[in-house]
Amino acid sequence: MAQIFMVSITDYKIGSFSDISFEHKILSHGWNCLQEWQHFYNWNRLHGSLGGLSLMEKYCLVCDKTPFWDDVEANNDDNEERLQGQNYRKELLVKRLK
Repeated sequence: MAQIFMVSITDYKIGSFSDISFEHKILSHGWNCLQEWQHFYNWNRLHGSLGGLSLMEKYCLVCDKTPFWDDVEANNDDNEERLQGQNYRKELLVKRLK
């Protein structure tokens, strides 16, 4: 897992960078690297679990077949199948109450 380090130069100045601008430059560089990695991961990296497709290639294949949440809720019958919420711990508690 990547770690983010906050660098603070309080006693030294490097070139013409003050303490604040030096920290900002480091954080900006880190943010740019993260954006580049995220773009590569979503658009270029091939995933074995997706049959060698990138995430965006897979998304483009299934986006027309995937309903919007409003459509899913409108067509759902809670008596037949309850929709799974996003909070896993809450869902476990609800299952235990039944």
